[in-house]
Amino acid sequence: MFHIQGGDLGEFTHSCDALPRPVLPNGWSFVQRDGAVVTTMAKPTEKAPGPYYVLLAAAFEGDKSLFCGTEELMELWRVWTPVLKQIDARKTIGTYQSGDGTFIRSSSSASTPSTEKIEL
Repeated sequence: MFHIQGGDLGEFTHSCDALPRPVLPNGWSFVQRDGAVVTTMAKPTEKAPGPYYVLLAAAFEGDKSLFCGTEELMELWRVWTPVLKQIDARKTIGTYQSGDGTFIRSSSSASTPSTEKIEL
């Protein structure tokens, strides 16, 4: 799932069509294009507060639910550091041509996910 900001649609999400149709939260609707509903694209029906506003407001109000603690942060470092090191060690990285949407479609022509094991 991708969260995209900007362009002619403004803020919206785009999900892979191989996933089940998403259940939208209140205040969201599917995007309509050329008179048809696109069930892989959704956007808020009203302008939501920006992410920095939400985080700063939570911090000022003492709401810790949007932040992780030291224990969670250290576990994230433990898990992601070897993954990122292996990615950095690769000679090449997979890319897609601009405008190529095959990475979000469930066609057999889409690239096959890597089965390379990463030791944690």
